Amino acid sequence: MIYYAKIQELENGYLVTFRDVPEAITEGSTLSEAVDTAQDALKTALEFDTEKGLSHPRPTPKHLGEYKIFI
Repeated sequence: MIYYAKIQELENGYLVTFRDVPEAITEGSTLSEAVDTAQDALKTALEFDTEKGLSHPRPTPKHLGEYKIFI
């Protein structure tokens, strides 16, 4: 499954958020690290949904500037 992440450059690193899974938030000190941690944050958030008996949100189409994250 593919979700799209918004990665914002901050003063001291990068912040990663997902429109479709707002509880999946992470960061990285480099862009590469932020992309790597995005997959872990997304996977963890979706696992919590599964444990709570909730269905996973459907991924929406990519917005300009977002990064493709596979799980």
